Amino acid sequence: MGIAPVLPSVGFLPSRGAGTLYNIKNVLMKAIELLKISCEALKMMSKNGICLEDYKYVDAYEQFLTMRSFGMKYRSAITMLAEERHVGERTLQRAFKRLSQEC
Repeated sequence: MGIAPVLPSVGFLPSRGAGTLYNIKNVLMKAIELLKISCEALKMMSKNGICLEDYKYVDAYEQFLTMRSFGMKYRSAITMLAEERHVGERTLQRAFKRLSQEC
């Protein structure tokens, strides 16, 4: 009777050989390791003008698109989301503009 490995949801496990059990405690990464795995994606994002901080607004942008599809006015949707997320309206407008651009 074996023990099932506990795998983290990060999607990356260092190669440790067959039969190695993983536990979330021994899969902590250093910043350099995370950058090494993400390097190509970060380069592509930078090349296409995607701000690293925009990840914070992805859920808000999807919610904004849903609100607009139900007929809510642009300004009302922005105001509601800004209040809900405790950010400025203009901050959301700039982030949404960046998120809507084609790469």
